[in-house]
Amino acid sequence: MILLRQTGAVIRLLLAHERGNFQFQLFNAFVYPATIAYMGWMIVGDDEALLRTWMAGAICMGLGMGGFAQVGFGVITDRFRGRMDLLRCQPISKGAYLAGQIAVVMVISLALVGFAVGLFTLLGLARASGPTFAAAVAGGATAGASIGALGALLAFRARDFDSGNTTIAMAALGFALVSPVFYEVSALPALLQPVAWLSPFTGVAEILRTALAAGAFPLAALVWTLACAVLWGALSYRLIEWPS
Repeated sequence: MILLRQTGAVIRLLLAHERGNFQFQLFNAFVYPATIAYMGWMIVGDDEALLRTWMAGAICMGLGMGGFAQVGFGVITDRFRGRMDLLRCQPISKGAYLAGQIAVVMVISLALVGFAVGLFTLLGLARASGPTFAAAVAGGATAGASIGALGALLAFRARDFDSGNTTIAMAALGFALVSPVFYEVSALPALLQPVAWLSPFTGVAEILRTALAAGAFPLAALVWTLACAVLWGALSYRLIEWPS
């Protein structure tokens, strides 16, 4: 019960701060994926399979930009701009702080995926049905948990404000680029394939491709995405340093 109250306090604080970043989140949720999808439409033409792969990749890159930016920049700001001292005075435990950060990223990711998939369906570029739309939203939220945990881990390992921001920005696009978002895992160099399988985007990309095509419910990909979220969450909780 104490953990839930502390987590709720962290979430309220983060959401209050997030009001000032509304334009940035709107860019991630609409402008960026829609622009990339439009570019793909112009390139691949009437090839529906390639177009949906491109749209799924655009949503994943929007997830990376929005999720990593939210948790990474937030944690770095807390650490190097003094807000962490305020949180420690509450007191707030490491688990509550991490859970609050992950929960906010999950909400942002859920909204981003739901909005993007719904938009592409309304525009006639996709055929998402009820079950696959639900799977896409669930996959987006679960991928957001992985992104939140991984972003928090990177942010807590940052040495200073500037290098931390650079690391988060590189991770936001780097993980999307080395993940099988626009191509198969086998197309990557052997050294990067394990990274791709553990990427937050690997499972959700398959979920999104299936949802956009109104295919069968992607249970295996959803389970894999959940497993990655649990893995990154456990590693983050274990490895991040929380001052006593």
